[in-house]
Amino acid sequence: MASCILSFLLLILSMQANRAIGCIERERNTLLSFKAGLPDPSNFLSSWEGRDCCKWTGVVCSNTTSHVVKLKLGNLALSGEINPSLSLLSDLKHLDLSMNNFHGNSIPTHIGSLQKLKYLNLSNAWFNGIVPAQLGNLSNLRYLDLIPNWNQVVNMLPSLEVLHLKDCLLSGIPTSLPYVNFTSLKVLDLSGNLINSTLPKWLWNLSRITHLDLSYNNLHGFIHDEFSCLKSLNVLSLRGNNFKGEFPSSLQYCRQLVFLDLGHNKFSGAIPTWIGEKSLSSLMILSLHANMFSGSIPPQVLQLGYLQVLDLSHNNLSGIIPRSIGNFSWMALSKSGKTKNMGVFKLETYLDFSASFLFVIKGAERLFSNILEFMESIDLSDNNLSGEIPDEIGDLWALQNLNLSRNHLSGNIPEIIGKMKSLESLDLRMNNLSSTIPQSLSALTYLNHLNLSYNNLSGPIPTGNQLQTLPDPSIYISNPYLCGPPTTKNCSTNESVHDLSEGTAVDSTSLKDYGSQSV
Repeated sequence: MASCILSFLLLILSMQANRAIGCIERERNTLLSFKAGLPDPSNFLSSWEGRDCCKWTGVVCSNTTSHVVKLKLGNLALSGEINPSLSLLSDLKHLDLSMNNFHGNSIPTHIGSLQKLKYLNLSNAWFNGIVPAQLGNLSNLRYLDLIPNWNQVVNMLPSLEVLHLKDCLLSGIPTSLPYVNFTSLKVLDLSGNLINSTLPKWLWNLSRITHLDLSYNNLHGFIHDEFSCLKSLNVLSLRGNNFKGEFPSSLQYCRQLVFLDLGHNKFSGAIPTWIGEKSLSSLMILSLHANMFSGSIPPQVLQLGYLQVLDLSHNNLSGIIPRSIGNFSWMALSKSGKTKNMGVFKLETYLDFSASFLFVIKGAERLFSNILEFMESIDLSDNNLSGEIPDEIGDLWALQNLNLSRNHLSGNIPEIIGKMKSLESLDLRMNNLSSTIPQSLSALTYLNHLNLSYNNLSGPIPTGNQLQTLPDPSIYISNPYLCGPPTTKNCSTNESVHDLSEGTAVDSTSLKDYGSQSV
């Protein structure tokens, strides 16, 4: 028993001695040789002196063995050649040389000797030439961020889980492979390239994939039934391509989807009702922006219990706005675990969830709770929607942005809009709205953008409170029967207000009495 205790104490003392000494001398000399081949014009590596290399910039050592396990040297304006001595760091698990300037040099083959490497980032480092086949020896690699000529190397990495090839000027992609060996892949980002092909067939072998971003390429053709193989998908973005056909029916089998972006394509036909049924009941973000979808908005879409981002703008949708839109004041779970009232959101820009979008998502709950803090809007602009704005819109008390412009909406602006206390932007231009502007608008204390132009509104423009901060007359132009500031048209006491939708007139004296009422 005493000998066991003695051995244990000696081990502890040995570990403490290693920590006291700092880094291992051989690895310190290796790092100095590595530094010698790297011109450092900004002197970022000036700390690389002294005995303890574990305290140098970008160097991380193990707390137990003192071996160098990480080199984090991204974005340091380094150039020159990578010294082969780097391969002597046999315990290295993390290597980041991204965003440097190794212009004219190829990727060193000796990186393939770092057998324990799990993370390798060489993106935007201006390496030239082909990707060396030796990288296929990195059997423990989990994360790879690379450059073109990638497919053969990647197919030699069965343990690879994350692959980012965003904005790499990739012009081609193999549509088929003789075998698919990288089936552990969970995150694949090929966004922002020049890929001009149909969807590659090997995608359907990636049964573990949870995040697939193929946005902003030249991908084309129809979406066939094979997507039903990707049942683990949480995030799918096909935005900014040339896909066509109807809404992909195979997506109804991807029941774990929380983010779906099909915007800026050529999809057509009706929006299927099954989206709002059990098939995609986990959806939190849905963007069908800028396609050719037609028909009415299915009420079932507005019944999705977790939906927080909805963008149907720039389509050919018609019909009335479903009254169930008022149901969007749901309870959403914040990252603190507490409940938080939320409304509907518009995908204002492509969420590169790094906002990602692209983005590496580290837990959907955290990602979306961050988004909820900033985005609360509805955009149904540029469609053929008709009918009246439903009174239920007033139930969206958390909404910040509402855009119903460039449609065929008629009737009046609901007085209940004054309940939307969080509203910051309201755009109703280019519709057929009539009657008076509700005085309740002046109660929206956060309103900083308003556009009611090109309608059939009439009567005095409400004054007071927040509306006094919006003096631009252009927000009311092409409403020939509107009067009062900030327009130059005076309102006479006997002037009638025209309700063009009903063909009636209302005496302006009663409007003055109405306008004096508080909301």
